[in-house]
Amino acid sequence: MQAWMVDFSFAPTRQQIMLVQCFSLLLLGAALATLATVNFAQALFVGLLASPLSFVRPLALSHSISFPVRAAAYAVAVTGMLAISPLPLLYASSRYFQRPFHDMLVEAAWGWEVEQVWTSITVWIIWWPAWVCGMIVLLNGLLPKQQATSKAPKS
Repeated sequence: MQAWMVDFSFAPTRQQIMLVQCFSLLLLGAALATLATVNFAQALFVGLLASPLSFVRPLALSHSISFPVRAAAYAVAVTGMLAISPLPLLYASSRYFQRPFHDMLVEAAWGWEVEQVWTSITVWIIWWPAWVCGMIVLLNGLLPKQQATSKAPKS
């Protein structure tokens, strides 16, 4: 959805998409380096889970390739990106520890409120935006580019 909005709102060039990814990874690295001075284990854990974002490139398959092949490639790429997304990982951990998902969220909120744990800040303000930028970069080539038509103002 976000890639569709980016594609049709201003049709970014490949260089602009790479700049978005570069600045996103730069901010992620700076935030994790700062976090490492306070809580190294948390910074290491989030850094390891976010490391595949460094290898995301636009999946710009030629539109001459048959639709089923393109759809399969995008399905594999999106599945891989969803595997490193914070929310599915939280859900998978709740299933692994056989705890209700709601309880995991309540305990995270309790940790923030009572114990002043910064995990939610790390996940939702550092990791999640970098993941969203990675998805935008990955899905940039999904839809065919619209040809920009310039309409001269009528006088």
